[in-house]
Amino acid sequence: MPACRVADLSARLAPGSPGAGQRYATLELTNRSRHTCHTYGYVGMVLLDAQGRGVATNVVWDHSLRSHRVVLAPGRRAAAQLHWTVVQGIGDSRGPCVTPPRRVEITPPDEYSYMTVGWAGGVVCQRGRIDVTPLVYAG
Repeated sequence: MPACRVADLSARLAPGSPGAGQRYATLELTNRSRHTCHTYGYVGMVLLDAQGRGVATNVVWDHSLRSHRVVLAPGRRAAAQLHWTVVQGIGDSRGPCVTPPRRVEITPPDEYSYMTVGWAGGVVCQRGRIDVTPLVYAG
């Protein structure tokens, strides 16, 4: 069974419940191809400004959960949880903590190509730090 490639997948971000300066979202990757594929591990991300330029992004993989191979039949989804803060820190006088990103590039595991989706998560402080869990089967 082949690995899922960008051409096989669509991406979407679903906002989670915010609290005390913390923000959460679920990233879903859906197999939109006609064949079963698999994925394993973590996505990559780059935040983009209104002009489509990359801004400070620091994706930190959450190793408290173990990665597993996720098999996706057509129409099935894998998901990762995202976490970031809106509390300004050292070095946050410019960039995504001051001006919210508009879009985000999502790179599936073991891929060099990416998908771009809208970012509605507001500012991302701590120099663009986003904690990301490994992909899991989501239905």
